[in-house]
Amino acid sequence: MEMTLPVTGGCLCGAVRYEANEQPYWAGYCHCGMCKRAFGGPFGIYVNFRKEAISLIKGEPALYRSSESMERGFCGSCGTPLLMQTHEGSPEAKVESALAGQFYPGIRRGECLALTVGSLDHPENCAPIEHIYSQQELAWLKLDDGLPRDDTGRGGPQTEV
Repeated sequence: MEMTLPVTGGCLCGAVRYEANEQPYWAGYCHCGMCKRAFGGPFGIYVNFRKEAISLIKGEPALYRSSESMERGFCGSCGTPLLMQTHEGSPEAKVESALAGQFYPGIRRGECLALTVGSLDHPENCAPIEHIYSQQELAWLKLDDGLPRDDTGRGGPQTEV
């Protein structure tokens, strides 16, 4: 996926704005239960970057630690979901990222940041490439898009169609 740089986005009310100065390495649907609740919908859609590629240009997201290893960021004013990241203090943060490994070998999960596709200024330029946690996909949801479905929750090149 090739996007025009910088990749920009923010929340509904404009209190939080960000930009990325390099191409993302992954975009996809997440069907896990936490993403369903965080988005208030049947799935979440993320685009992943290295943290060092992202700059906050206005405001700061509020952070919520949704599990032992994950934090979610949202606008404290309007509630827009903005990001998900591995909590730096967790053991998970030290593990190599399966999603980023093919582009940045050795990168740890704590060095990655997932932005919500809906918060991008141009989400139409960011097509998902796979589904993760697909075993938790709602039975009534029919997404016949031909994308790989990964049941491990790790995503990346080990998936099968």
